[in-house]
Amino acid sequence: MEETRGITVKVAESLHGKAKQEAEAKEQTMSQFIEMVLHYYFEKGDGNAMSGNKRTLAFQVSEDFFAEVQAYIKARGIKLKDFGVEAMRKAMTDVAPAACADDAEPDGGEQDADNDGESAESIPA
Repeated sequence: MEETRGITVKVAESLHGKAKQEAEAKEQTMSQFIEMVLHYYFEKGDGNAMSGNKRTLAFQVSEDFFAEVQAYIKARGIKLKDFGVEAMRKAMTDVAPAACADDAEPDGGEQDADNDGESAESIPA
């Protein structure tokens, strides 16, 4: 049997309560339940994990801009992923489709890798 190691985490009381209820319903210890959840996440994916035909978009922004985005999504009760996808879709539909096709890199790479700002160009609102 593989050697085990401990994980200590702090979670919201409501989430802890749900996990405890589920573990009890499955007649498992909390350790067994968390191990099951981790196995499922890494082996099966969580529906949003990097599996299937999904890709990851990642970029860095300034600390100030990040704080603004976090405040914006928190005030509206939305997820960062949903906000980002919607903002990109809106930007792509607001710009003429031909302009997007002309600007696309054939290999899907970045257009402006040297840009340290939050955007490579001004996107119409």
